[in-house]
Amino acid sequence: MDAHLLTAKVTGVSLLCDMHGTVLQSLCDEIGLADKFQAGQQFVTAFDLASMEKVANFLAKLKLRGVTLDCSNSQYENLNLL
Repeated sequence: MDAHLLTAKVTGVSLLCDMHGTVLQSLCDEIGLADKFQAGQQFVTAFDLASMEKVANFLAKLKLRGVTLDCSNSQYENLNLL
């Protein structure tokens, strides 16, 4: 394993959602997005309409894997928050 991966500081946001996309809890917020994801709100409501295809792809990936830990590739890096 790459030693850099063991020492690299990772920042992001971690949310607990149900299978219907409802945010249950913000577990970790190192980038200041907690106000965009309130408990009881649908995950998709934090994004603008232009980003819905990317959000749908992200959620499909979550359902396939059960969890997605790194979506920093170009497919997801430009999700636009409202």
